[in-house]
Amino acid sequence: MDQTPPATPPTSSDVRTWCVLCHASALLGLFFHFLVQISMLIYDAIAAILCVFLIGIPILIALWVLNTVLVIIASVKAGQGEFYRYPFTIRLIN
Repeated sequence: MDQTPPATPPTSSDVRTWCVLCHASALLGLFFHFLVQISMLIYDAIAAILCVFLIGIPILIALWVLNTVLVIIASVKAGQGEFYRYPFTIRLIN
């Protein structure tokens, strides 16, 4: 007979670690900014259109910095076991 031990439920430390990693994985947006969130994709598209009028370039830079800062804040909050809701996110599903 196969005597495999039962799976142990994840500890709160494991859950927090995975939450931090999920938020921190959004830092891939530093290199692939358009792949991170639907909201950010919409904001990037609008800023790209505004690049024609040269106002989009500073907006793209601001979006990049804002995304980086918010991801770091979310990762720290997740590490503390707190929930974090990203501001400026378009709520498509409630």
